[in-house]
Amino acid sequence: MPHGLCADHPAAKYLRFRQFLVGREFPARFMIGPGFYRELLSLFRRMAPLVRFLNEPLLEARSRADPCSPRCLASAGRGCSPAPPTSH
Repeated sequence: MPHGLCADHPAAKYLRFRQFLVGREFPARFMIGPGFYRELLSLFRRMAPLVRFLNEPLLEARSRADPCSPRCLASAGRGCSPAPPTSH
C-alpha cells in the first residue's frame, strides 16, 4: 500500500499494484494492412488519459524536488537561471 494511505481505502486493491498494462492483440497481418496506423493512433489516444492519471503524482513529486523542471516552470510562469559553465 502506498505510504500515507489506509489499508481500508476503497481503491486499496488497485493501489497495491506496481504496474499497469494496457494493450490489445491483433493478428500479425494487421501490421501491414492499411488500417494499422489509424488504429494505433486510436489506441494511443484512448490510453493517454490513463497514462496522464498514473503519471500525475510522479510529475508533482518531481516538480517539488526540482523547481526548474518544465512542469514547475509552466505552472509558475517563471524561469530559472542556467547552470554556470564548467571548465574541463
